[in-house]
Amino acid sequence: MKKSKKFILAVVVILLVALGLVIANPDWVDSKEEVTVEVSEEVEDTHNELENELFD
Repeated sequence: MKKSKKFILAVVVILLVALGLVIANPDWVDSKEEVTVEVSEEVEDTHNELENELFD
């Protein structure tokens, strides 16, 4: 086999293994937990300052 065919075969095998793991453990993907992101006040202030500088 050529090197490129071996590489493609390896990628396909890795994808199949990953798909099998996801199917075997659906709770990894479908946790239905809401992800929240907290923005610190400092980041928000910096964002507002930059926004004011750019659009004034």
